[in-house]
Amino acid sequence: MAKAIDEHLAFIYHERGLPVSIIRYFNSYGPRLDPRGYGSVVAKFISQALEGKPLTVLSDGQQTRCFTYIDDTIEGSILAATLKEGEGQSFNIGNNRETTILELAEKIRELTGSSSEIVHLSYADAYGSGFEETRRRVPDVTKAERLLGFRARVPLEEGLQRTLAWFKGANHAH
Repeated sequence: MAKAIDEHLAFIYHERGLPVSIIRYFNSYGPRLDPRGYGSVVAKFISQALEGKPLTVLSDGQQTRCFTYIDDTIEGSILAATLKEGEGQSFNIGNNRETTILELAEKIRELTGSSSEIVHLSYADAYGSGFEETRRRVPDVTKAERLLGFRARVPLEEGLQRTLAWFKGANHAH
């Protein structure tokens, strides 16, 4: 609800002459992402795999997300902020290729060469009772493609390799 109110307020300012673009991001990831906390599953899995810890997959792992490498997120943001076509519009900036969380865990384990096991944890155990997860989250990027010429270009495996290289180079341990 708060995001919808924020967007509504932004459009009110736009009606009064302030150049505004609304950008909605979808599972951005890349170097420097903190593996702690909610919403950083890529960094969390990489960190767990590099440390030889079990990769913690919530529920059955069949929930899907569309992961967007940070370079694509930045490109979409710049286009929305600088092109006249972006003014007064809202855009979903993301990659629309779905990946299950379990597939992500398996891919990261493969790329890291880790022998970490994949363990499943219920949402209730992770976040307490009453937590509800969206099973499928896929952005409709049609408007960003049409008005901005935006399309996410970095494939998941390439983005994961770049992110992994940073984690290894930073000797990143959490």
